[in-house]
Amino acid sequence: MNSIYSILFAIILASSNLLSADYMLEDFKKDIESYNKPKSVEAYEVNGVFFQKDEAGITLMGKIFFMKNFRNEYLCAYFKGEMNFSLYPPVKYEREQLVKVDEEEYFEKDLSEAFFFFIDDFKSFIEQNGTKINPTQGDLDGMNGDFVLGLKKFLIGKKSGTANPNIGDVLLNYRQGYFQTVFKDDKRYWFYTFSPYDQEEVLLGYGIESTLYDDGVFGVVNFDRKEDYSLRDQDRVRRMSLDYDVVSYDMDIEIDKDLELHGDVKMTTHSDSTIFRWTYFRIDPVFTIDTIYVNGVMQKFDFVQQYGLITLYMGEDQKLDNDIRFIYHGKVLNRIQDFIEIRSFTGWYPTTSLLYYEPSIYKMNFKVPDNYKFVAPGKRISEREDDDHYYSSWVTDSNAIHTTFSMGPYRTSTLEKEGMPEIDLYFYNYGNIKETELDLAQSYQFYSGLYGDLGFDRIYATEIYSGHGQAFSNFLHLSFANFAMGSSANEEEMVSFVSHEMAHQWWGGGMKPLSPRDTWLSEGFAEYSSHLYTQLVLGDNEKFFKLLLKKQQNLIESRKKKDFVPSLIMGTRAGRNYQLLVYEKGCWVNHMLRNLMVDLNTFNEDAYKAMMKEFFQTYKFQRASTEDFKVVVDKYWGDDSQWFFDQWVYGSEIPKYTFSYKYDETENGKHQITCKVKQENVSEGFKMLVPIKIDFGDKGTYRLRVWIDKEENIFKLPVFDMKPEQVVFNDLQSVLCEFEEAKWED
Repeated sequence: MNSIYSILFAIILASSNLLSADYMLEDFKKDIESYNKPKSVEAYEVNGVFFQKDEAGITLMGKIFFMKNFRNEYLCAYFKGEMNFSLYPPVKYEREQLVKVDEEEYFEKDLSEAFFFFIDDFKSFIEQNGTKINPTQGDLDGMNGDFVLGLKKFLIGKKSGTANPNIGDVLLNYRQGYFQTVFKDDKRYWFYTFSPYDQEEVLLGYGIESTLYDDGVFGVVNFDRKEDYSLRDQDRVRRMSLDYDVVSYDMDIEIDKDLELHGDVKMTTHSDSTIFRWTYFRIDPVFTIDTIYVNGVMQKFDFVQQYGLITLYMGEDQKLDNDIRFIYHGKVLNRIQDFIEIRSFTGWYPTTSLLYYEPSIYKMNFKVPDNYKFVAPGKRISEREDDDHYYSSWVTDSNAIHTTFSMGPYRTSTLEKEGMPEIDLYFYNYGNIKETELDLAQSYQFYSGLYGDLGFDRIYATEIYSGHGQAFSNFLHLSFANFAMGSSANEEEMVSFVSHEMAHQWWGGGMKPLSPRDTWLSEGFAEYSSHLYTQLVLGDNEKFFKLLLKKQQNLIESRKKKDFVPSLIMGTRAGRNYQLLVYEKGCWVNHMLRNLMVDLNTFNEDAYKAMMKEFFQTYKFQRASTEDFKVVVDKYWGDDSQWFFDQWVYGSEIPKYTFSYKYDETENGKHQITCKVKQENVSEGFKMLVPIKIDFGDKGTYRLRVWIDKEENIFKLPVFDMKPEQVVFNDLQSVLCEFEEAKWED
């Protein structure tokens, strides 16, 4: 979510009983245009007034001007004078984000101008603590300065000409409790927002100017409000849709001979208590939106085609249960040689503008040219053909968070094996079909044994004209590169590709992350599952460790860069480092847990396997958080693992170990080994259990774990009758670290 659209695509719903029926999108745009030349102003003078908005402290000394909007309400204000703004994020990983941008953990600015948006008690607070004055013409002229004029470009898109959905949603839906202040230092505009309807209510970001798109806001820090700190994740995290669920989709999709898609999609929504007047949806920008109906009535909407963003007016007759019907068309498919390319695998139908979807049921009817084979997720409940078309109907279970389809001049194969679902493979090239089938079958069987069966009758896997793969419920998109370059059975480049996507049937499909911060539970777990498949099913230890060490090197190198997102818990806010952090570090965290739990004498892994199976079975077809995972870890570890999660999930440090050792012969002819480990690049208190292997060659090995918890660690190993051939620190690549071996120095 850490992009210039991190705020743009937040859909927040609120009670609309205070809304004026005639306050429309056009009125909102007029309000913004009038900010620098307001028609009605109520002014106050304040002298050192201080107030707190969650973790932010604001002190005002000067004049503040409240402006009426077209609804005749005071919902915004301009301040001129001396303002001090301070913020200290309550969690370390968010403070680290501040350091990257502003070089200090404590954010403080002294300013001369600010703007406020509010639907709370801000105005009444100023009335009680300030003195009402009559604004002068000079005061009003001052509002027409560079600060307010510059701010407006973040509120009305200079490219699209439409309202920023963030502040637009606030005012159009009258979100009670909302507060935002905007100010500018010598570098940029800053936006501090408190929104009680957001999943994480407090956000500090800065404005980003774009030459191609509307200017937006980049979120720097984002965290929960104070009163939520003591709550468990499952209690704290409210769905971004705030009781607004998409219960089901009913889709009638026709793809004509020119590959233009014509969609008639009904979205059925339900809310327990919230009625909203305006809401947002998105769809691939290639489409033209013809008509939108709400409960059978045609309604107004604004479509910014450049972004695929739909702002929909829900009408006067709003209900808790609504049917929203979209009629649209566009060229979302293209023929490239023998391939049919889909521009967006999930953008071909309208979705809520959330970055995190809730599960829905998808009922899909497709009509496509009969010279193509067609397949979709879910269960095919009917199919037929006429002279020119192929018709099919599909329905997913209630756990699907999105859907897709594949269409093209495919060849097909079917793999049937006792004790597992039938696997249908749709492909263009014959190159590696048998190997791909083998990987699909073996990985499914392996994960079923490791985590538990999913109960599917059939799985579809299709070749796509893309460099990536993607998993849906009982459905896989596999890159053409897998078929052209080789399967995970014989090519290092694709060693974990098929098995990674299959693992998503469990991690991401079966168990879904609770919030964007928990994405590593999907991607990191799927990635490590694929490595386990490489090691334990394909029996290739060399490739297993090669994959891990490549990730380790990537993380170490990127850790040294200023733009590296440090904490795994940043999740989807990792931006350009999303792959590196969520996939690669998430994979390594899983590996470290596995090696901390393995019995070093017998290599028994029952505890780790039981832990992973229980976690999946507990949250099968549900959402789970990092905290939920820690509870299960503690159970099977037998101790509190908070220190581990603080360092490796919530923390950012990667230690460097310099290892040396020496032999001493005892008086009775035995051998004593003394080890020295220097620990660098981590803060005081960082600790890790690191395995050491004492290798006696063909006479055996001895393994043990030692705590490395200081800058310099000196310790003696047990006394041995024989002199070892080698002492190996960080055996089995058990700890993500930099490593150097040195000669012993007294």
